[in-house]
Amino acid sequence: MIISTDAEKAFDKVQHPFMIKTLTKVGTERTYLNMVKAIYDKPTAGIILNGEKLKAFPLKSGTRQGCPLSPLLFNLVLEVPATATRHTPILIVLKPGAQPVKLRQYSIPREIRQGIQAYLDRLLEHGLLIKRQLPWKTPLLPVKKPGTQDSRPVQDLTAINEATIMLHLSVPNLYTVLGWSPSTVEGFTRWNLKDAFFCLQAAPARCPLFAFEWENPHTGTKEQLTWTRLSQGFKNSPAANLAEFLGQN
Repeated sequence: MIISTDAEKAFDKVQHPFMIKTLTKVGTERTYLNMVKAIYDKPTAGIILNGEKLKAFPLKSGTRQGCPLSPLLFNLVLEVPATATRHTPILIVLKPGAQPVKLRQYSIPREIRQGIQAYLDRLLEHGLLIKRQLPWKTPLLPVKKPGTQDSRPVQDLTAINEATIMLHLSVPNLYTVLGWSPSTVEGFTRWNLKDAFFCLQAAPARCPLFAFEWENPHTGTKEQLTWTRLSQGFKNSPAANLAEFLGQN
C-alpha cells in the first residue's frame, strides 16, 4: 500500500499546544523549549487596512513563515503521525472453523458503571475504543483498584483465546539475560509495560474479536464497543509486544 500526503499550507495548520507537547515529549532541552514557548505563547496578529490598524486577533496555529526554526518545528510535529503509520497492525489468525462468540454481559451495579464510563469515554475520545455492531461479544468484569473505591474493566477473553492460533515467541530466561550483563553492572532498571499493548494496533479486520456490550449508566442505552489495539488478557499480546520491541531495538 502506498499513501500520499498533501502538505499544502501545512505550516499554517500546526497547533501550538500540540507542538509544545511534542517538543516536551522528545526531551527538548529546557532553555530551547522556553524560547519556543516565548515565541508561540498566545501570539497575536494584526491587519492594516487603508492605513488603519485593526484590532489584533489571536493565532492558535501555524509557524512563522520565513523563520529558520519553522521547518524544524514542522518536521518534529509531522514525525508523530509518521511514526504511527510505520507501525504495522498486528494480524490475528483464527483457528480453522472458528465461529463468532456471543457471551452475555455480567450484571454490573450502576454506581460501578458510572466510574467505568468516564474511563471508557477517554478511550473513545482517543480512538482506542470504537462503537460498532459486531457478531463477536465477550463480557467485562469490574475489578476494584487497590486502595480506592474505583473499579477498572477487565475483559474476559477466554473464548477469544480459544478461537485464535497461539503466537509462539522465544522469551529469554531471566537468568540467561543476567548472564549477558557485564560483571561491572551493579544495578538494573525495571520497565513498567502494563499499558504497552495499547501501542500495538490490531488489524482492522480482527478488531471485532474484542467487542463487548456496554450499558451507559447515564442514558440507559446499550451499545457495542471494540478495541482498536491489542487488549490485555489476549494471549498473544505479550508475544506481539515483545516482537515489536525487539524489532525496533
